[in-house]
Amino acid sequence: MSIQKAILLAAGAGARMRPLTLTTPKPLLPVGNKPLMGWILEKAFEAGIQDVLINVSYLGDQIQSFYKNQPHLHFSVEPTPPFETAGAIVNVLPFFENKPFLSLNGDSLWQDVGTPALKRLFDAWDPVTMDALLLLVPKAQAFGFEGPGDYFYNDGALVRRLDPIPTAPYINTGVVLFSPDLFKDEALRPFSNLMMYDKAQAKGRLFGVIHDGPWFHFGTPEAYHEGVPLFLKAGAP
Repeated sequence: MSIQKAILLAAGAGARMRPLTLTTPKPLLPVGNKPLMGWILEKAFEAGIQDVLINVSYLGDQIQSFYKNQPHLHFSVEPTPPFETAGAIVNVLPFFENKPFLSLNGDSLWQDVGTPALKRLFDAWDPVTMDALLLLVPKAQAFGFEGPGDYFYNDGALVRRLDPIPTAPYINTGVVLFSPDLFKDEALRPFSNLMMYDKAQAKGRLFGVIHDGPWFHFGTPEAYHEGVPLFLKAGAP
């Protein structure tokens, strides 16, 4: 199935990244010769995505100005505080024309090894059995992540780690394929995609693909300053 539309989630205030984000939204922070979100958009278009909707709120005018007059980029301006990740999708659900779509976080990057991660994700998508398909990364391949891990993986099916289980081997990268059906009965409100993952898991329709390259999460200034050179080095010929 061809996946043609995506949402790039870029509305957050990036509070943990201050002072870097006091005057610049996190998705526009420089990573080499382009903004952080520029790398994400590039991978999406290379994978065959035709149109990307970017949700904006905090310093969103800067993002709109930077990417103005680009016909394949669209914007959803949210209030302050914004609708969070799942609320952002409910707010623009008609944009996806009742077809599966890609969701991307605006604060993390990945490097491909071999077959690009998005192609692997698209090839694994099965609308008959899946409502959400997550790109996972083993903790050893994750830079800037300090948590206990998110998911257990069993032949593609996922189970989320819950307390008191101390750790799980895989991290959710925030790169996700969704069925629009998962959101259709949800009211517009601020809420997280984590609720959507749990909803899909409860129906046995939550699956994952394990990424085989490095993943970089820029959650703090320290992670950003240390991670950007590593990301650029990992992508060097």
